[in-house]
Amino acid sequence: MSRQDKTNIFSGFARAMAQRVRGRSTSSPDDTQPAVIEDTGKPAVQDQPAYVRPPGAVSEDQFLQVCGGCGSCIAECPYGVIQFLGSEYGSNVEGTPAILPAVNPCLLCPDMPCAAACSTGGLVPMAPSRVFMGTAVITDDLCVIKAGQDCEMMCVTKCPLGQDAITVQSETGMPLVNVRGCTGCGICAHECPADAINIAPNRESQRMR
Repeated sequence: MSRQDKTNIFSGFARAMAQRVRGRSTSSPDDTQPAVIEDTGKPAVQDQPAYVRPPGAVSEDQFLQVCGGCGSCIAECPYGVIQFLGSEYGSNVEGTPAILPAVNPCLLCPDMPCAAACSTGGLVPMAPSRVFMGTAVITDDLCVIKAGQDCEMMCVTKCPLGQDAITVQSETGMPLVNVRGCTGCGICAHECPADAINIAPNRESQRMR
């Protein structure tokens, strides 16, 4: 499967699932279903790593209104994973802070210094377990476990929230995302040797969880 085929499949799945996932704060969806959040209606940026907003972000529309691009959250991130988006992501988001979870995942600092540094209300401090930057989505056909190969399952062992976010299916031995626990930090996607995991960004307020 080519990278473009994978992108097309992922984008289509995102559109199909978006409305169901937006109701997750008030409904009781199947926790074992891979959930995704659709963008605000703007076309996806092709061939660019997906971005999520830093922990504690308000909705995308509100974030773009209040964020002045001061860079305080970037300066306070102890791991340097927050960056300004470039022009390749579009003029409407250029110069705003974001995380590319599959490239440099968020490590979910307990004290959330990035959110604490925000003076505009674009980022709101919250407990790491309540962060909802996005949701991990596993492409089963790319998983080496399904192909019968050995895997160290670092997507599971490296997850900072453990079984609250991702577990191993007893029947198949494959990883399974818990949509209520996944924060979208991107550590699983970053660690996956088969590039079988994507992070579907949450463009709603992270305070919904």
